Amino acid sequence: MANFNKGVRYTRPLTNERTGPRFNQPLPNRNIPRNNFTDIRPQLSKPNNTQQLSNKPSTEINTSTPASTITSNSPMQNQTGKSEQNNSSLTTSNQTSSIENKTNTSTNVTPVDEQPLVGSGGQKRPYPGQQTNTSTSQKTSQGGRSRLFIGNIPSDLTQEEFQTLFNKYGELIEYYVNPSRGFGFVKLSSRQLAEQAKTDLDGHILRGKPLRIRFASQGAIVKVKNLSMNVSNELLKEAFEQYFGGVERAVIIVDDRGKSTGEGIVEFEKKPSAQKCLNECTEKCFFITRDSKPIIVEPWDMKDEDDGLPEKLLTRNDVYFKERELPPRFAEPNTIEYTIGLKWKQLELQEKQLLEEVKKRMQYASEQLQIEINQMLLEHEAQLLRD
Repeated sequence: MANFNKGVRYTRPLTNERTGPRFNQPLPNRNIPRNNFTDIRPQLSKPNNTQQLSNKPSTEINTSTPASTITSNSPMQNQTGKSEQNNSSLTTSNQTSSIENKTNTSTNVTPVDEQPLVGSGGQKRPYPGQQTNTSTSQKTSQGGRSRLFIGNIPSDLTQEEFQTLFNKYGELIEYYVNPSRGFGFVKLSSRQLAEQAKTDLDGHILRGKPLRIRFASQGAIVKVKNLSMNVSNELLKEAFEQYFGGVERAVIIVDDRGKSTGEGIVEFEKKPSAQKCLNECTEKCFFITRDSKPIIVEPWDMKDEDDGLPEKLLTRNDVYFKERELPPRFAEPNTIEYTIGLKWKQLELQEKQLLEEVKKRMQYASEQLQIEINQMLLEHEAQLLRD
């Protein structure tokens, strides 16, 4: 048997990291009976185990052929012939019985399609091929990106007229209208329906006023930092749902090679859940895996990058016409315009250099902190062993 020198054992980071999401709280005492129930699981008794072992033969059966040859007339040969006949009859009977058992057991086995599938949370998933009931919560899987802002609403628009305007685009998950201030919100069941409503109604003349429709900013989205490389979309969603509320979508941001950048986006179903996440993760230390870096959560607002700013929405004032006097162009060298442009570019370059220097300093500080944390963990483990 090989002798191994004592030393530090290294385990796989994937299985060693994923201890589950948690806040920095003391672990409960698992020796205390929970819910007034005691653990009455039967213990294995050693005498029964030893009795079973005693029934086994102490010496192994030698199946090798003996050194002396057996003649056909010897009684040993006759005994072996009889034993072979008995063994053959036993094998045939065993085969027939096994076939009968297979036929009996095959009728008791439920098909795969009829077996209930249970997810990781203990909830039953729909059977394969089963038609699931599309509820409102399932329809709104893209609800965080199907909310529209409607501006320039007439002041005398009623709530019924506002509903009728969008009813042809499916079920209205939620809506709000404030005619006195000239705006409203509506949330449709999918992104596709929201895009269709926006295309049809943007610029629509309602009582002499053109409607302005845009995708609404999302206050229920947060950006997550300090994520381990072993955190997936599923784990991120499960962790935030467990502590803060329903999550519509959780995505890990990856680079061109498909590797995690350590950041992610979480879209909550409701804005209070996002606010709770921001408050608790700021006040406490929230961990998803064994990694010692706590999760950093920041508010993140989805920018409207689809529509931009069309020409028809610009205000034609004096500043507009003054700026539009000159067409797009490159500045000629040795001109005042060229000199001013170089000064702006030099300022931009200085900003990039300062940011790069700060980034390097933070990287060095992070490495030094990691060394200090590793030393603290080693001292803590040594203290536990001494105690």
